[in-house]
Amino acid sequence: MPPRRERIPVVLDTNVIIAYYLSTSGRSASRRIFHLWRDIRRLQLIVSREVQDEYVEVLRRVNVAENRLGNRGSIGDSCNSRRIARITYTSPPPLIRQH
Repeated sequence: MPPRRERIPVVLDTNVIIAYYLSTSGRSASRRIFHLWRDIRRLQLIVSREVQDEYVEVLRRVNVAENRLGNRGSIGDSCNSRRIARITYTSPPPLIRQH
């Protein structure tokens, strides 16, 4: 497993997350992306709390079973347990006040 500084930082569009959970093909692009992130850790997922909430909310809306969101190594488990080794959280930038 590469050290975090050698991983490629990525922000995954919600469509990639949805495609992973809805795909029936073991060779889909979304499955390859998840493999690079979750299994061999070549990618470092960068996500804000707001994006995390969007992932989970949309997965629920498309009827992804709740138990699949909590499987070990899944987006739901990683988001819910705040595993920083797998996901780097960002905060929204502070508001800039104009005088």
